[in-house]
This record gives sequence, C-alpha cells and structure tokens, in this order.
Amino acid sequence: VVTGLVVNEKVNLPRRLRKRLRAAIHHRITGRTPHWHDREMLDAELYGRLAFLKQITPEKAVKMLARLQAGA
Repeated sequence: VVTGLVVNEKVNLPRRLRKRLRAAIHHRITGRTPHWHDREMLDAELYGRLAFLKQITPEKAVKMLARLQAGA
C-alpha cells in the first residue's frame, strides 16, 4: 500500500475502501445517512471521495457517480 493505494498489476483503492464507498452510496440512495469512521458523512465528503476514486480508476467512479445521481 502506497499513500493509501494498492499497487499490484494496476493502481487501485483497497477493496475495503471501495466497498465502504459503495455502501455509503447505497445508504444515500435509500434515504439513510452514510457514516465513515463512526461519524456522519456529508454529501460533500461523499462527492470528494468519488473525485479521489475518479483520479485512480475513472471507469469505476463514473459508474458509482451515475448510480448516486440516478438514485437521488
């Protein structure tokens, strides 16, 4: 892990963080408040984490963002 990234065959976020981000999006879509490290996650933080993912793996971030915007 380098600067919070996994560097194997390609650079990626750790699976644990990708799953937590997907779960936060699901919570937001279903009307619940997402949490990150036991505190409420605001929309700005959610979009910021998606922007960080977009720098690393744009195709995954675009899918997650489209899902978030379609559900909102």
